[in-house]
Amino acid sequence: MASNELIHLNLRTPISGLGLRVIYHLDLDDQAVIEAVDLIWKKTFRPKALEQLSTQEKKIARAMASLWSGSSSGIQKLNFSEEKGTPFQRQVWAAAQEIPSGTTLSYGELAKKIRKPKAARAVGQALNKNPWPLCVPCHRITASNHKLGGFALGSELKKILLSFEKNPSYRD
Repeated sequence: MASNELIHLNLRTPISGLGLRVIYHLDLDDQAVIEAVDLIWKKTFRPKALEQLSTQEKKIARAMASLWSGSSSGIQKLNFSEEKGTPFQRQVWAAAQEIPSGTTLSYGELAKKIRKPKAARAVGQALNKNPWPLCVPCHRITASNHKLGGFALGSELKKILLSFEKNPSYRD
């Protein structure tokens, strides 16, 4: 039964102080379509217990959990809203998804990767509009001097995410 109703699913992460809120709706085939992923950083939230999750929510939870093991294979099985972003933003987000876990690229390098070598600032602006952080790993993009650069939830969380990806046993 399709619904335009947005459903909020709160999930735990292995990083202390970080939670995820996945916002989705069901399409005509009762498949979840991800509208947004919000990072909940140092705020109180109530994650659902595993036994309370619907079949679609379990699929989403498993896919999100795959991110913490350095794999994006689970994420690739999810449906993301095709109505988000401009063609340029979607191009940037797609290129960012190809960056392997534990590695980084600069804004300029990502601009070159999409064959727009003078668009480093526009790449940064597109990443700032990313509705699916972690799924589209904008935290893996750094400044040209290899300093952290910007991140919607601050450089502290960006540093923690990058450290976790390089060493999954890392805990803050």
